[in-house]
Amino acid sequence: MFLGKKKKGTKRKKGDIWVIRVTDNEGVVDYCPMNLPQNFHKAGLIVKFSGTVKYISDTDKLAGMPVILSQIKLAR
Repeated sequence: MFLGKKKKGTKRKKGDIWVIRVTDNEGVVDYCPMNLPQNFHKAGLIVKFSGTVKYISDTDKLAGMPVILSQIKLAR
C-alpha cells in the first residue's frame, strides 16, 4: 500500500530499531523504515516521509509497520 499523502512523524528508537511515530486523527502508528538513511538515525527528529507500506500478517509481531521510504526530509 502506497502512502498517498506525506506523513509527519517523530523519530524514536524502540529497543535497537528506529521507528517513525505518526499521531493523527486516526490514532498512533509506528512505521519501521526498511531503508532509513544513516543521517536520520537520531531520536527526536521531526520528519516528513512517503513510501510503500509492506503487508504483515496479524500474527507477525514487529516494532512498527514496515515501510520502504521513497522520500524523507526534515519537517519545518
